[in-house]
Amino acid sequence: MTRENAKRIFIAGRTGSGKSTLARSMFRGAGARVIVCDPKGDWQHERGFKAIVTAPGWPLALLRTLRTHWQKGFKIALVPPPDGGSPAQDLIETCKLLFKVQKPYHERQDDRQITLVMEEMSFSYRQGVVSPEAYAPVQSMIRMGRDWGVNMIGITQSPGTVNRDYRANCAEVYLFALGISDAKSVTDVKALIKDPALKSAYDTMPNYHYIRITDHSCDMLKTKK
Repeated sequence: MTRENAKRIFIAGRTGSGKSTLARSMFRGAGARVIVCDPKGDWQHERGFKAIVTAPGWPLALLRTLRTHWQKGFKIALVPPPDGGSPAQDLIETCKLLFKVQKPYHERQDDRQITLVMEEMSFSYRQGVVSPEAYAPVQSMIRMGRDWGVNMIGITQSPGTVNRDYRANCAEVYLFALGISDAKSVTDVKALIKDPALKSAYDTMPNYHYIRITDHSCDMLKTKK
């Protein structure tokens, strides 16, 4: 990715639909620099990922890991402690830290970007979880993080519960099939599909198929299992 195209991406779909498979395809290759806010702990088992438990003092542990692996790249999963921790606070602290470590990019002294993956955003960026004021670092990252070279990939099973300002700032939206019990989310995502034929096809779309929506296109595609 170049300096001009740090992205905001939103991926929604039911369990097993192919969301994480698609997300992984977006940062394959040597030198990837990825941090996953991983409230369910799934990504820590992926090949090449190092887990950091978000117990007291974890931001310092993350900073040390970034410094150690800065040149060759890193894949880090931030997983909650046994008591569940606070996914919202983990995301807030991660955004604060990324503004600091990506300052050289912002000042045009470094051209390396970082990808922040927010797995199950309904845990970490949901209305009413914390105060709007506390979410300020996340909101700033959504709106201005491109200038700091931070790509953001938000993933969720329940798009209707995620704060709408994230989706409103996304240049790309990927819609997999949703669980039929989540009527509100289904209604919300179908409203994004402007093509009548694709909107109709969405109701019976199988796993690993998705609708990709950008400012200029709306297409049905398939990801590899």
